[in-house]
Amino acid sequence: MKRCKRPYAGPVSSFWHIRPRRESPRRRTPFSYQLAIAHRLQQQQEGRPLAGSREAQVQEFLQEGEGSGLSPWAELHPVTLWSYRWRQRWLQPLLDFSLPPQVIYERVLAWQLLESPEATLAELRREDWSDAIVIIAAGGYYEAGIDRDGGDNLSPPPAIRYWQRRQGQGRAAFMGGEAHAYMTHHFLTNHLVIPIPDSWLLLGTVLACKVLVVYGRERWRGQGCWWAGLGAIAVYGGISLQVYISAGLLLPWLFPALAIALYSWDMGRSE
Repeated sequence: MKRCKRPYAGPVSSFWHIRPRRESPRRRTPFSYQLAIAHRLQQQQEGRPLAGSREAQVQEFLQEGEGSGLSPWAELHPVTLWSYRWRQRWLQPLLDFSLPPQVIYERVLAWQLLESPEATLAELRREDWSDAIVIIAAGGYYEAGIDRDGGDNLSPPPAIRYWQRRQGQGRAAFMGGEAHAYMTHHFLTNHLVIPIPDSWLLLGTVLACKVLVVYGRERWRGQGCWWAGLGAIAVYGGISLQVYISAGLLLPWLFPALAIALYSWDMGRSE
């Protein structure tokens, strides 16, 4: 018997990166990207059922040349593609787990829905289901997975463990369907957090500190260097936080801060 070819869902990276769409005839559209586009199409057609497979709908929509309506970061960036050669993921968007799960989705167990569908749906916060996206996914039991047993039971990242403790769930597994729900939400709301590589900021920090050492050693010496270094670290931390909040850019803090501290210590010894 010939096996049916399932939609490409894409493995969820252990580093929790979003899977952008890669414009290539040999690459299928990521599952969450398909859901976001299908949702937009459903809204445009005023609730009328969509014909054809999800992949065919997405490809036909993109071929019309009007754009996806999603963030430009929903498409694979050339820098990200280039970095794959060195097993890096430069500028590939991250899942933002600082948003609590209840903001992203609502979970319904299959057995509850089968036993009492009306009562189960009535307990949900949603009243209008016309624009809802429903993801049917495995999870919550040992064998959950498509490629292998347990493949959809993921180790929750620290932020998810925090939200689980807040809800009294202990150390529950984080399911692949939940990760795709986060991805779909980020695509639809254009909430894509772009991480700036540590090496880029570290190199820039080292060069800037080196310039200060060469041209400011006589002016900045002794204990003043320590206070200047601590002030620079605090200012950089504040700027990083503001850039993340306003622009969705995640600047690395630890390694640049260590570089500033080491150069401040080196200049302070020159007294």
